[in-house]
Amino acid sequence: MKKYLQTLKKCPLFEGINDEELAVMLQCLGAHIEHFDKKYTIFAEGYAARHIGVLLRGVAHTVQNDYYGKRSVLSVAKDGEVFGEAFACANTEVLPVSVIAAEPCEVMLIDASHIMHTCQNHCAFHNRLIFNLMRIQTGEISGLQKSFQFLRFLFEEVIAVIAQSFVDLRGVAVAQFTAQQSAFHQTTSR
Repeated sequence: MKKYLQTLKKCPLFEGINDEELAVMLQCLGAHIEHFDKKYTIFAEGYAARHIGVLLRGVAHTVQNDYYGKRSVLSVAKDGEVFGEAFACANTEVLPVSVIAAEPCEVMLIDASHIMHTCQNHCAFHNRLIFNLMRIQTGEISGLQKSFQFLRFLFEEVIAVIAQSFVDLRGVAVAQFTAQQSAFHQTTSR
């Protein structure tokens, strides 16, 4: 763990926790490090979410596959970033996404239940850890809200363009119909 101390200190999950507390905390939480080769699955869609991931080295993509097998990258995690926390803290039984190593990765995995439920030692850092986790979550919610606002704006613009196209087409169609009707009347009135 000492090898990754500088990366862990950059991680928002551990903000405000000193080096000594961090070492004790990681042991108390049962944190462990795993290596994943490129293209290996860190968290798999369809399985229960139990762990929070902290990327220590490498790049990982959160992806979702659609019905036709097309893969969309929803987010990219880099050194010192947290992933999977929303699903793990919600105790999600079926992950709707996968997290894939985009390159060889070292990942610290922490059982979310060890964060959400304080231990019998009543460690002083535990409240700080929960606060940091909540701050990460509210930041992500705020980002999603901005994305939804943009999508709503985009949707309204697309609808306006389509509606205007129908109005324009209707005008052309009415003009063509009127011209055809006029020509018909001219030929039948002779």
